[in-house]
Amino acid sequence: MSSRDSILENIRKNKPDPVTLPDVPSFTTPGLNLLNRFVETAQKNGSTIITNKKDLDQWIKLQHPGTRRILSLVQGYEGNIYPDPDLKPKDLKHIDLAIVNSPLGVAENGAIWLSETDCQWRILPFIAEHLLVFLDRNNLVSNMHDAYAKIRIDQEGFGVFVGGPSKTADIEQALVIGAQGSRSHTIFLW
Repeated sequence: MSSRDSILENIRKNKPDPVTLPDVPSFTTPGLNLLNRFVETAQKNGSTIITNKKDLDQWIKLQHPGTRRILSLVQGYEGNIYPDPDLKPKDLKHIDLAIVNSPLGVAENGAIWLSETDCQWRILPFIAEHLLVFLDRNNLVSNMHDAYAKIRIDQEGFGVFVGGPSKTADIEQALVIGAQGSRSHTIFLW
């Protein structure tokens, strides 16, 4: 028997007895106002929060008057770029505004969950200059423990939590917004 086989055989013989894992407790904070907490943390992340449709329509006109290339995956908000499934990621490099749905928001950190189903292309929330996310206020959870209990990562090819616009401070120790992703991140809570 080789040294390798001998070592592996000893490992097989000396397996510890199985131990039942403890139950994971709930980390939800009772009485927490999810909407207020989400808005507070999302704004601290640099996100803009809009809570009524009239403000949203006005915001799009005022904040993005020169926006020429809008890709919308939200029914009722049409862009001028058709979301053709045959588009390649490199074809999205000139998107000024991407409009997507998010199925989940996390109150503790202001993050939203985006999956391949929500974005159609993995790169969309990062390559667009500006990102507008539609989020149902009834789909807020208290913390990341609750978020992971709700999402189904086994059913998606890709998913990511996004907390505000892209930020980095490694360039001459100065905060730079939009260095590796969208320059603005707006959440419409409906």
